[in-house]
Amino acid sequence: MKKYILNIFFILSITFFYSFSQNEVKILQSDYLQNHTINKEKYDMFCGNVIAQYKNHKLYCDTIFISNDGKYVKANSKKKSTIKDSEGARIESKIIEFFKNDSIINFTEKVIFKKQKNEIQTDNLIYNPDKKIIYYRKGGKLTEDDNIISSQTGLYYTKDEFGQFSESVSIKTKSYEIKSENLDLDNKNNIIFLNSRSIIQSEDVIIEGDWGILDKSKESLNVWGNGIVNSKNRIIYSDSIYIDKNKEKLFYGNTELHEKENIKIYCQNLFEKEGYSEFKGNPKIEFNSESGNIIIEADEMQLNNKDSILLIKNNTYIFSDSIQGKCKNSKLNLKSEAICMLQDPVLWTTKNQISGDTIYIFTKNEILDSLYIPNKSFIISKKKNNYFNQIKGKELQGKFKNGKLTKIMLRGNTKLKYFETDSSNKISGLNDIICSSILISIKESEINNIKFNSKPEAIYTPKKLLNTELLIMDGFIDRFKEKRY
Repeated sequence: MKKYILNIFFILSITFFYSFSQNEVKILQSDYLQNHTINKEKYDMFCGNVIAQYKNHKLYCDTIFISNDGKYVKANSKKKSTIKDSEGARIESKIIEFFKNDSIINFTEKVIFKKQKNEIQTDNLIYNPDKKIIYYRKGGKLTEDDNIISSQTGLYYTKDEFGQFSESVSIKTKSYEIKSENLDLDNKNNIIFLNSRSIIQSEDVIIEGDWGILDKSKESLNVWGNGIVNSKNRIIYSDSIYIDKNKEKLFYGNTELHEKENIKIYCQNLFEKEGYSEFKGNPKIEFNSESGNIIIEADEMQLNNKDSILLIKNNTYIFSDSIQGKCKNSKLNLKSEAICMLQDPVLWTTKNQISGDTIYIFTKNEILDSLYIPNKSFIISKKKNNYFNQIKGKELQGKFKNGKLTKIMLRGNTKLKYFETDSSNKISGLNDIICSSILISIKESEINNIKFNSKPEAIYTPKKLLNTELLIMDGFIDRFKEKRY
């Protein structure tokens, strides 16, 4: 009994001594104390179920070394040494060491920091207990809820729940896996700030941008600066990208969609949702080839990704090196590369105007290939001054070579109005011809030859007998002034 009382007195004496002679470290519990020398430096060594007080932190370990001058403290354990603060933070590691006059605590070997749902794992951690800051610089990992952040360097404010991570940063959330060189984590507001070029990957797309914000609570993503969205079938480049939790996407600024290698759509605003795309803000689609480009512009475009049909709405305009075209609305099949011009369609070459109820333009390898008008075909060609050669029929088929219109076939009650000139290149008369079908050859954008595939009926009218009614056919409309170039 006397020996037990002496042991208690010894331990209490130790506690009292360190509590008042060394204000920074207070030994609250220890099984025994002995002197120890390391590299000629003398230490007090407290062993066995050690509990110490350091400021507002409690330290639990197997052994604590305290230098005789009280400036250096080192704690270690076979399994883990632990520090707990009054706010619920807990740090574990095999070794803990600090200097009395220093404001930081060093943790090494299998370090784990825990506070509420947050956990940091590393092998080398520095902790400032006054400012509540954790820092690691040789690789670490933060886990919170379903998110995991790993990086080479990390700085975390435990009280504010704000972290700064750099060098080979990787983060996993419910919807994304992000790789970056610099990001900030604001856990109180559930926001991740991407401060450098980042790659964000989900199940079906890879997103890149110079910087951005991820709202973890809403699982919404904003990316700015040289943005790229790369999916299985397409690539989209844009100044600004927004994706919500339902995977609806908004693109702002200069936006460029690569549907195929040589087919691109440009616009200022793009909205995408479940296989549907809507283009606004000066949208245009461009076919690129070695023989030249085909460009289609309109006020608005809508794409059904399931059947690859692009609706081109309001003021469609088509142009290439050899033709221009205009209509109210049109459709483009991106698989077959067929263009269907609807509502007052018209095409122009340099000197010819072609119109009909509906105009189909077919491309092949992004080059103009053929032309088809199923009904009310009408060709107008400027002859001289206000005189126009005219060809009218039901069905029209045209053929392009190297992107230029070279042949036209008209069928079905075909009519031709052709003006002749004399030796001084003045109008001398008019030929009105009716035939079942006509084959027209075009050279350098002008009608070069006309071939009648059956015996034509012809009426010639000399100039002196011409009147206004004879000059044009029914349905004639001069739309050359609508050309842009």
